[in-house]
Amino acid sequence: MKSLFIIILCFLLTSCSEKQYRIFTLPEETPVSGIDYPNELFMNYPWSIDIIDDKLLLFATKGDYFMRIVDANNGKEIKQIGLFGGGPKEFVQPVYWGKNGKEVYVYDEAKMYLRTYSWHEILNAEELPEAKTINLKGNEKNILFGKVLNQDYFVGSVVVGMPQPIIVLDKELNTIGNMGNIPDKDHQSEALVTYGGSVSSYGNKFASTMASFGYIACYEQQADGTCKILWDACAEQPIYKKDQLDLTLLKLGFADVKMTKNYIFCSYFGQKYNRDNRKNIKPRNMLVFDHQGNLLKNLRSERSLARFTISEDEKTIYAATEEPEVAIIRFDISNILK
Repeated sequence: MKSLFIIILCFLLTSCSEKQYRIFTLPEETPVSGIDYPNELFMNYPWSIDIIDDKLLLFATKGDYFMRIVDANNGKEIKQIGLFGGGPKEFVQPVYWGKNGKEVYVYDEAKMYLRTYSWHEILNAEELPEAKTINLKGNEKNILFGKVLNQDYFVGSVVVGMPQPIIVLDKELNTIGNMGNIPDKDHQSEALVTYGGSVSSYGNKFASTMASFGYIACYEQQADGTCKILWDACAEQPIYKKDQLDLTLLKLGFADVKMTKNYIFCSYFGQKYNRDNRKNIKPRNMLVFDHQGNLLKNLRSERSLARFTISEDEKTIYAATEEPEVAIIRFDISNILK
């Protein structure tokens, strides 16, 4: 009898040690239709999109130039700029790290350095000028995505070299914080392959999402530079295989995230990965949270919308689609979010 009691007690203690996360419930889908531009763009799928004033800034991963400027009103290409390469004005693996006023940040994932350009230079120069290079301190870290945070910091998704998948850096790219509730303390690793995702900030708040798993978290940076989690939520409870997420049992998560003044927009897969059907696995849903973690809307598009940005007035989604071919489409949501 005593042995049975010990077994039951051990089972209960083991069960309680697994953290239970808040599960978000998808609201009923709200159909939205993408509007094509009259001017056709011939391009590869963009790695990121942002809107500055009335212009779209698209970042590519291949081609002659990695930056493309497009008129957000009519879809007409204005210019391309930014060469691939290892020269003083070039980037090997350029990644857009956001804007701060009229300054645009570009990080080279391969070379692990950051350069800053004025929006005026990007619009008017024939080529990117030489710019001050800030090297990432501690080259053992691999940061996939980053965004400027609260003017004087950066926040990013780190997949190698840190025990947690969110990294906070100062302006000189010194690490000042590392955080994240997934993986939990029983499954930590410095190879965070299955925990990578996207980040987006607004003021001193930022949202972090995972691509391989439906997880979202919202943080607020404090006056001393530390970051406090406000809330987090999952599409389902995480399932681990050793120190990684078990992707064979979990649905894919978020392709991109954009935090605005009032909302957090996330393009969402919500499907299990199937190698035989991988060409049809694309994000066609856009989940809209408020800053308090309430899931307000579940927008559904017939065309994929992985990479996207939101207008400053929060009335328009600009998204890259692959269906039927690569293009930028717009969604009018002015009557959906009120």
